[in-house]
Amino acid sequence: MIKVLLLLVFIISISLSKSSIKLQFVTDDNETSPDLEFGVDENATFGLDEELGEIFAFDAPPPSPYYIFSLLNFYDSTLNTQVWGNKDFIPLPEENAEHNHKFRIWMDGGRKFTIKWNIEGINIDSAKIQDEQGGQFINIDLMDGDSYYWENENVPSLNLRLVVWYNSNINSVETNNNERFLVYPNPLQDELKIDREFISAKIIDINGRVIKDFNNQIVNISDLNSGKYFIILHTFDGKLESSFVIE
Repeated sequence: MIKVLLLLVFIISISLSKSSIKLQFVTDDNETSPDLEFGVDENATFGLDEELGEIFAFDAPPPSPYYIFSLLNFYDSTLNTQVWGNKDFIPLPEENAEHNHKFRIWMDGGRKFTIKWNIEGINIDSAKIQDEQGGQFINIDLMDGDSYYWENENVPSLNLRLVVWYNSNINSVETNNNERFLVYPNPLQDELKIDREFISAKIIDINGRVIKDFNNQIVNISDLNSGKYFIILHTFDGKLESSFVIE
């Protein structure tokens, strides 16, 4: 299968400013909860960032017509207390780090529902929804699919956490601006070749999902769909970031 390489890889010299995960909860009756959004932003603090849409909320569901409702709970360093809201952005990490975003779902009378999610940005390496017991009962891998069906209708509320492993790729490139690497051949076929040595590498899609991890200069890409992708090389001198488009 022949795929056309529309754009040769180039070094990304600008910093991407935001990566996020959006969760939506939909019942079998098609009732929806307001979305929850979690992530990192270059303008975020560990307080309530109203300019980023973080708005204070009470820790209880509103009256009807909500049959399902969700809120997240996070620590506000400016108020020195826990607060509730629909969005929680933290500062961009200086190094790879895990962060737990806690949230609660209320189901009026108990409901079956579907959790849907969307991931954007390139510095989310992994994300899982777990129960507060460390995933002993609920352990949903958000990097494997885009929805999950909850069918236990006898539970009136759930206390969960979103465990995200954030990487620092967007602000930690340590390399010469003139240093490049080439992806070939052109047109691109089932194999992607890189013209320099490196320690490890990964291909990431535009939603921030890691598609492939590899450490060889030749990698099979016959299973990739059309679209834009990022490549991050870890070299002995630092990191190189590039992108390419497959038609």
